[in-house]
Amino acid sequence: MSEYKLELVDISKSYGKKVIFENINLKIKKGEFFVILGPSGTGKSTLLKAITGTVPPDSGKIILDGNDITDTPINRRDIAMMFQSYALYPNMSAYDNIAFPLRMHHIDKKEIDRRVRSTAKMLKINDIIDFNVTKISGGQKQRVALARAIVRHPAIFLLDEPLSNLDARIRYTTREELKNIQRMLKQTFIHVTHDQSEARVLADRVAVLNEGKLEQVGTFDEIYNYPVNTWVGDFVGTFPMNFLQEARNKTRQIGFRPEWTRITKKGGINAKVLSVENISNTAFLFCSVPGSAKPVVITSRRQYSVGDKINFRISRFNVYEKGRLVRKTGTAAKKARHPLHKTR
Repeated sequence: MSEYKLELVDISKSYGKKVIFENINLKIKKGEFFVILGPSGTGKSTLLKAITGTVPPDSGKIILDGNDITDTPINRRDIAMMFQSYALYPNMSAYDNIAFPLRMHHIDKKEIDRRVRSTAKMLKINDIIDFNVTKISGGQKQRVALARAIVRHPAIFLLDEPLSNLDARIRYTTREELKNIQRMLKQTFIHVTHDQSEARVLADRVAVLNEGKLEQVGTFDEIYNYPVNTWVGDFVGTFPMNFLQEARNKTRQIGFRPEWTRITKKGGINAKVLSVENISNTAFLFCSVPGSAKPVVITSRRQYSVGDKINFRISRFNVYEKGRLVRKTGTAAKKARHPLHKTR
């Protein structure tokens, strides 16, 4: 038996000359919380719709539990999808919204009541299930929509940016609860988002999508530390990865994160502070560096002012050849011959 719950094999979709996504190949494991991360308009939601069957792919295969469901009708795919808009019925109570898919499958009334109430209790909304959904908060609506998906006991859950309509504080607590629910259910979740903090907290693995092309798949830490190309390095992270041209090879760049730097009294790379952003007890210094068209971001435990001249060293780095990762280093890199420090 395969370890994979869902497999996408060379999936492509276009509308006329506009390519939505192209030759997507993914293998998602059973019980995995898998996040598809990318900028808005990059084909993430359409990819989910292809899995549900609402948008048939132009080519490729969709395999669920070892069965090819590419041409299987929507109502026979055993997939639950949760939308950004929640898609609740405004004329119904929370209870009736949750019960709706079970009634459509003619489940026994007592079984419906048992499932609805047990699911509502799990999601901590049992005290509002008799309320009309227009009378409850955004966070409660989100939980009702999730309960409606859970109550069906589907083979797989698809979530299309379900947290984006919540305010920041509720979104923070809800994403933790969502991960706990997924662990409790031991089910496969596929979650689409443009929010990197969601990907970092929720994902067992992440797929980075860019303009319909799959750039990289791995854990968030793998993608953050070793982006496969400069686009991923620039996109992933609170601050983009820094890239400086290697002095001895014009086609190569050194890529490093702000926290991989340290300020020194002498030696290293010369820089001038352009601006400062303080986060917690760390100062992020945006600096101009000779030979760099963009500001380089480094970190410091002490305050500096705009215009200050400093020196910094890089403790670890990646090497990129024509934009592609060709060498990755760890903390031992500080002992290695450094292609930038040598020339400064």
